[in-house]
Amino acid sequence: MSFVAAVVAAGVFLAWGFFDPTFQQQDPVGTIFVLIYGVISGSLIGGVVFVPALVIISVAEIFSWRSLVLHLAIGGGIGVAAFAAGSQLPAEAGLPSGWTVAATAGFIGGFTYWLLAGRNAGAWRTVRPK
Repeated sequence: MSFVAAVVAAGVFLAWGFFDPTFQQQDPVGTIFVLIYGVISGSLIGGVVFVPALVIISVAEIFSWRSLVLHLAIGGGIGVAAFAAGSQLPAEAGLPSGWTVAATAGFIGGFTYWLLAGRNAGAWRTVRPK
């Protein structure tokens, strides 16, 4: 559930940039459209980053990594890697122009995941006193 919330948050961030802010202030339907588009783009993002995120989430659970900075860095790294994988530029061209947006979407996804689940990573393994 936390992974789904993280990719939807990243999708809403990306969708927000596609629409004119003045349109959203004048028409509340525009805001609803952005949210719907964000959910749809979040499902696409989730399909692209599912396997790397699953591996990293599993490792974080096993080693009880609860650091916010670590989750932000990993989220940003996954965002940039997914963006670079879809980029059509040759490797010698350097970073594509939208990499900062992709990294920020990854940061938002990483923060959302940390907020909902990452803070308690590995807590299921501790023995609770009865």
